[in-house]
Amino acid sequence: MARKLLPILMVLPVIIGWFRIYGEQSNLYNSELGVLIVVITYVICFLLLVWFTAKSANRFDYNNKKRLKLATEEWQTTFDSISDAISIQDKDYRLLRVNKSYEKFIGLTNEELIGKKCFEITHKTKCPIIGCPHAKTIETGENANVEIYEPHLGIYIEESTSPVINIKGEVIGSIHIIKDITIRKKVEIELNKSNRTLKARDRSSHQLIHSKDELEYINDVCKIVIEDCGYSMMWVGYAQNDEEKTVKPIASYGFEDGYIENLKITWSDTEYGRGP
Repeated sequence: MARKLLPILMVLPVIIGWFRIYGEQSNLYNSELGVLIVVITYVICFLLLVWFTAKSANRFDYNNKKRLKLATEEWQTTFDSISDAISIQDKDYRLLRVNKSYEKFIGLTNEELIGKKCFEITHKTKCPIIGCPHAKTIETGENANVEIYEPHLGIYIEESTSPVINIKGEVIGSIHIIKDITIRKKVEIELNKSNRTLKARDRSSHQLIHSKDELEYINDVCKIVIEDCGYSMMWVGYAQNDEEKTVKPIASYGFEDGYIENLKITWSDTEYGRGP
């Protein structure tokens, strides 16, 4: 509006100046009155220009605030709609902003979370965990992630971070995402267990061909199971037809530290017959 009035306000003093000269030449008023009219006209034009400019600026400021508020609300809605638990943290691990999924994941409200240190909330520790992705991102300015089992939550989680960089190019924090990967990890563990079991079975079958006798084969199988299946120790015993119905160990492999020698197992229905 002010821009539209500017040409008129620039031309109007010229017109008023012409009327002043015309009025003085026509003896309608004297020179002092003519000057006064021109001054008053200039003042009025200036005040009108200031008023319309201020009005236009106020309208512009109002529209900007309205657009900014709308953009902020849209951003928050999008932020809260993401199913993964997301937080924004500063360099000192303090939570600056969290989404609804993070509140639900941790079980605390936004007011209870903001300002707290992430490792205190997520891991219940007094310092960052080993391999903390946030620490790596702050140090390197690059993305980082880690997969861990979180005991106090009873689930496997994947934590990933991306740097927050200011206009000076400095890393001032990170965007931290937590995903529950328990189902995937359990599938991976079971698949790995099955693969190791199949490998041990194949090696045992192959060893059956090359073993000289039964005892050698059983010892070799114990070794294969330890190497392929990840156990610490394995032993095999034969049930004896004696009075105590004892079980005699005949083969073993792995760390046992006197376990076999001190073993008292029977296959009878007694205290020692129910397993070691």
